[in-house]
Amino acid sequence: MSANLEDFISLARPQKYGTFISVVAGFAAVVPASDLSSRFPRLVIVFCSFAVLFYTGVYILNDLGDRKRDMQHPTKMLRPIASGHICARAALLTGVILVLSGIAVGTFAGSRLVVFQICFLGVNLLYIQLLKALPVVELIGNTVTHPMRALMGVMLFGHVSWEVAPVIASSALVYWAANCLKRHLELSLSQLTARPVLRHYTTRLLAISAALPGLILVGLLFVARGLSMQAIVAFALVMWMVTYLGYFFGPSWLRSLVIASLAG
Repeated sequence: MSANLEDFISLARPQKYGTFISVVAGFAAVVPASDLSSRFPRLVIVFCSFAVLFYTGVYILNDLGDRKRDMQHPTKMLRPIASGHICARAALLTGVILVLSGIAVGTFAGSRLVVFQICFLGVNLLYIQLLKALPVVELIGNTVTHPMRALMGVMLFGHVSWEVAPVIASSALVYWAANCLKRHLELSLSQLTARPVLRHYTTRLLAISAALPGLILVGLLFVARGLSMQAIVAFALVMWMVTYLGYFFGPSWLRSLVIASLAG
């Protein structure tokens, strides 16, 4: 079965570029408004290096490691590798080339980006090989890369201080809730074969775990200092509300959008 351009676009998961918003949050937290235009070109380089090249390669390697389980998943079985449209050897070669290309381009944005990319690669490989089989730990492993993105945005464009902690925490909370809801959806659909760790959860526990970040985000609004920090936390709270409330209580069109986002 031969692959076409559509298969490679699907393999790249461009919809995941949205996770770069955590890097933008870190960037916005430390860069003064007067410096945004001068710093923006470097942010574009980081986006191309990290989101477009490096993390696309990471997602491909992740799909390669999950291909056997994806073949038993009702929707993931249609992914290019699981469906056989792209062979494992081609996927491996593409993933490695993209990861290395991302690191090479990252050198133009500074050595800190390269260090972060190596750390991200290590976390993802650890998750693929070990963490995803461990209850709760797999949720942490799947969530931790998002506050890492926010921290990277801070460190690439400014300095770490306690003032940026609410921004980093808000990224962790939003994605923790999203990951809990994703497992809630999979457990509701009895997708235990594709993700065996679901046997250790209940829908009630996952719903509560996804609800708690909303309460914490409200508290962070009172802790955050400065208009930019408060705006970032408020945006995270809105994202949580749309995701959580849309999933459980939203109209059918919103719930469909949330489910599609979680299943992606």
